Amino acid sequence: MTHQPFFNPSPLYKEFMLLDVIDKEISITQRRMSSFVGASVSMINTYLDQFEEEGTITRIYQSPKVVYYQLTENGQERLKLLNVWFLSDAQKIYFKAQENIQQFLMNVQKENIFNILLYGAGEMGQLFFHVINENFTDLKILAFIDDDPLKQTQSFLGYPVISMNEIKKKAFDGIIISSYNHHTLMRQKLLGHGINAEDIRGYFDPKL
Repeated sequence: MTHQPFFNPSPLYKEFMLLDVIDKEISITQRRMSSFVGASVSMINTYLDQFEEEGTITRIYQSPKVVYYQLTENGQERLKLLNVWFLSDAQKIYFKAQENIQQFLMNVQKENIFNILLYGAGEMGQLFFHVINENFTDLKILAFIDDDPLKQTQSFLGYPVISMNEIKKKAFDGIIISSYNHHTLMRQKLLGHGINAEDIRGYFDPKL
């Protein structure tokens, strides 16, 4: 499991992250745990003392200064349980995001936009692809737009990835900006390339 900055770093979540990383790296240091979890070294030591007292980890002393940590049988069982809880909560968030995107796309359809270009061949673009593929038979993805020249030499989810200069070669009804971090800049780039504002839809645009 990698660190997930979106989730609230509750004690339960930190426990999951710590047990998971200990399971994967027996020689991990407290300082690295601190960086991984986002807690002080003293707090990490408190967690480890608690885990040892609860019987979920054991310390292996290689030398006075070198300590390894290992999950016990109880620790392995605890990690599996926390993993199930984590996946359950993550799935709820994912389904909620799908519902929001689905509603957004339904509104797009009402404007007679069916042949679309998705701007952003990344995680959000992938999520849009899955929602369209699973719920919309009338919406057609023509291609993905991306500013990364490396991506433009490859396909993404089976669709071509085109540059800004190739947009007007596509017979599209609308362009959907499927990115959060750069959605304002992306809109400006589209406008700068002569794309009409009424042909652009941004999932993260503020509601008027």
